[in-house]
Amino acid sequence: NYAHSYNNLGYNAANQGRYEEAIEYMRKYAFVAPDLANPHDSMGDVLSYVGRYEEAIREYGRALELQRDFYHSQVNIAKVYMCMGQVQQGLQVLDSIRMGMGDSGDGHRWIDGIALDHLVLYGKPQDRDARAIQYLLEHERDFEHGRVQAYMRAIQGDADGARAMIDSMLTDLR
Repeated sequence: NYAHSYNNLGYNAANQGRYEEAIEYMRKYAFVAPDLANPHDSMGDVLSYVGRYEEAIREYGRALELQRDFYHSQVNIAKVYMCMGQVQQGLQVLDSIRMGMGDSGDGHRWIDGIALDHLVLYGKPQDRDARAIQYLLEHERDFEHGRVQAYMRAIQGDADGARAMIDSMLTDLR
């Protein structure tokens, strides 16, 4: 009954598209670790993969009842809102988390990246572009800076410039 094994088995099943099996593993995880927030967060992830968003939000909420400062569940709630088309509500949650982090540069970069990535998928172009510019200004020394610059070039029609930016990043990475 090693609790984290159920978590790993659940994610493995989900990654292979066996979602009902994954949900059962996450239920077992929550049963053997009733005081932990993570089993509920993991269950919320699997439920969100299959579009059961309301149930996912409830699971993330249960995680937060057990551990109020569990950032992953807070962020996951924001992501689900955005997937559901409630983009502004998702952004409000992310901005609230960011403000609660104080001066955490890494935390801000993490939250800003999530907001931008989800705006690319679900947001309005003006919101997406404003967040991209904000990211570039605030996270100049970040590795992801190049990816965001490449994205901006691509949406402005400069495909060659975007490719060159990505190629440069890959060269640096190697």
